[in-house]
Amino acid sequence: MCIRDSPRIYDLGDCYGKKSVGEIEEVLLRRLERRCDIVVIILPGQIKSAYKSIKKICYLDLALLSQVVMTMTLHKKGYEPICSKLLQQIAAKRGSKLWIVERPAALPPKLMLVGANISNDKAEAARAVIGFCATLDGTFSRYYSRVIFQKRSKEIIENIRVLFKEAILEWFTHNRDIPETIIFFRDGVSETQEIALLTLEIPQILESFSDIASEYKPKLAVVVIDKRITQKFFASEQGRMVNPPQGTLIDQVIVSKNYDFYMISQDVKRGTATPTHYRVVYDNTEIPQEVMQELIYSQCYAYWNWSGSIRVPAPVQYANKLSLFVGQTLNEDPRKELRKKLYYL
Repeated sequence: MCIRDSPRIYDLGDCYGKKSVGEIEEVLLRRLERRCDIVVIILPGQIKSAYKSIKKICYLDLALLSQVVMTMTLHKKGYEPICSKLLQQIAAKRGSKLWIVERPAALPPKLMLVGANISNDKAEAARAVIGFCATLDGTFSRYYSRVIFQKRSKEIIENIRVLFKEAILEWFTHNRDIPETIIFFRDGVSETQEIALLTLEIPQILESFSDIASEYKPKLAVVVIDKRITQKFFASEQGRMVNPPQGTLIDQVIVSKNYDFYMISQDVKRGTATPTHYRVVYDNTEIPQEVMQELIYSQCYAYWNWSGSIRVPAPVQYANKLSLFVGQTLNEDPRKELRKKLYYL
């Protein structure tokens, strides 16, 4: 990330409450230079509620990247660690690559990873928010992020065909080529909803390929991610039961006859480690099982909002973050200019 000019500072003085919110909105809507790349807003604790209105102005009206921090957070956790984290988030939002995880050597070259998740819309109880994130490059570090809304009662993503078509076209714009293999990580599907996924959602995905071209038939794998499980695993250490080391894989004995496995991707020092259950419900990619497992584990280190490993691969974690952010804060589809930015970190 390169800062071309010194940042312009707007000091609102000692005003608080609604007056300060109005001052911030005045700066954003009327006084801010249009060529600004990102705005950083430091809020006093008394106007924490202003966060939502600021984000709405930035992402619904201006298509302007923003970073908001509370003064009490700076005082409580210290300036150095907080500012370091803020700079990382700003760099990621602006498009810098904080780090890149090495991809397994045996993966097919033109591979796109997709993550999707469904969250509730806090502003409208009957509505759900779909977060959809697809990689655009070979290092899985550029993303196309999309939000759609649908009725909360629906078990599947109704417009998944449109989302996949858009993502593939964005891949073409970025690479002047189209992906030959796609791995779709689908979160939030229970075993009882799996039939709907197989009979309604996956056929839509296959139809989206024909929307690109009649002869376009990329390989596809669909991996259902289940975090709400009761299974626990332990290792024995000097006669004691301890958490298994991170990277532990369970793919024998207790798994089903189908293609599924459990993985513990985090190093849990406190409490009991909870594994993640992966069910590969559709696969014509011919990617070996051990390569798929290696990819999933490596992607647990590729989420830029956390410096270690997380429970799920980065594409689905970005989708989780996106759907929660929009459902809790924006409640509307952000400006389309932001779709290739990680504005929701």
